[in-house]
Amino acid sequence: MKENIHKPTQREKRPLYQKFLLLSSLLIAVFGTLTGLMTYINIGFIDTFFINWFTSFIIAILVMIPTGLLFIHVIERLIELLVPHTSPFKKQLITGVSMALVMETVMSASTATNTVGYANATVFLTAWGQSFITALPLGLCIGVIMSTVLKPKLKSFITS
Repeated sequence: MKENIHKPTQREKRPLYQKFLLLSSLLIAVFGTLTGLMTYINIGFIDTFFINWFTSFIIAILVMIPTGLLFIHVIERLIELLVPHTSPFKKQLITGVSMALVMETVMSASTATNTVGYANATVFLTAWGQSFITALPLGLCIGVIMSTVLKPKLKSFITS
């Protein structure tokens, strides 16, 4: 009796829902963690913390996805122009640090806008600065891990 073994003749594509779930989970984890930390720094753990965090999270998703897609393209092109003979790993490190700085700047501004508003410039700038400085180490870790480890694996997963 012959066994029926499935031997694909060409590489099978992953279902779209798997790609969507993976990217969605990653975005929720990264943006949820960073906006949660920034919201806590700006207003503390008060009665309205969860609604402020959730609205900051939604704003971050809506603002950061297009911003991230634009800036990753620009940063990678700039790195290729400025340091073309640098090793791929060093380019990935530079990309990760650069993206972390850009993303933290924009995300802390959107979170500060959502939590304290623009009515008082000093309060806004203080909230922005505190959330930026506090979340920056975590953002740098995420940026470096994303650009050196996860991005190559994600690219392979998405194209499969």
